[in-house]
Amino acid sequence: MTKNLSFSRMGHVIFTGEPNWPFSKSDNIDLKQFYQGSRKAIETISKSISQSNFARLDGLVSQECMGNLRSSVFENFGPKEISLLAIREEDIFFQFIENSKVSEDFAQIDLVSFSLNNLAQCKINTTNLKNLKESIQQDVKKKGGVLKREDFNASQFRQISDKFEGLNPNSLVKDNEVHITNYKFEKSGDQEWQIVEIGHLNTTRSWSWLRKFKWKGRVHISMQFNMPFIRVLRYDYMIDAGFLAMLIYLQILALIIGSNIEIEKKERGLTNSDVVA
Repeated sequence: MTKNLSFSRMGHVIFTGEPNWPFSKSDNIDLKQFYQGSRKAIETISKSISQSNFARLDGLVSQECMGNLRSSVFENFGPKEISLLAIREEDIFFQFIENSKVSEDFAQIDLVSFSLNNLAQCKINTTNLKNLKESIQQDVKKKGGVLKREDFNASQFRQISDKFEGLNPNSLVKDNEVHITNYKFEKSGDQEWQIVEIGHLNTTRSWSWLRKFKWKGRVHISMQFNMPFIRVLRYDYMIDAGFLAMLIYLQILALIIGSNIEIEKKERGLTNSDVVA
């Protein structure tokens, strides 16, 4: 299981704004299209696993992968735990390719995806409340700063406000944990993609509180400022890199100053000894 980005991947995000280089035209793989299709595949497969629907998995995952699912998941976990594995494609907020092997007649891609349950619905609630408030403000301006009761749909406002109170960016990051999936996609020639390896990880225990805080905070900022997550991630990495560079600079500066002080002390000691002599 890949649990986080490597340092080289972080650097790639900082300098390019993307986690991966696009594939060359000769590989016949459109990265954007692959990401879109992979999210749908993850939703379909994870939902089938959560429902123990083996028939639905047939053809989507390899026979070896199916055997591993039976021995590692269905025989070791109860229905309640398995039901938590379902992921909706709209709740996936970040993806990157960890490894890939692509040739003319064969392709293998290790895809890592980060998701947060109810993220899509939270975005809808936030957008609806924001749009409603903006609409009310515009109506107030048009009517000279006075809004009559018949011009205001109190029932609609209450309904949207209640949904927002029930699920908003604060409650989302507080009540949910980031979920990581590792799916290995494989295909030969013109055949359809097939999943040959699957890994699901809930970060509740595998991440430190600081890492949870960082990733959830990025999702929260992305929703609050209506900004693509990859841009928030890039800016945050830039800040971290700048802070780290400043610490290194200060450390080097302290060493240089300390070295100069030692040299100056030695020179003064030699000068004093000459005077005494």
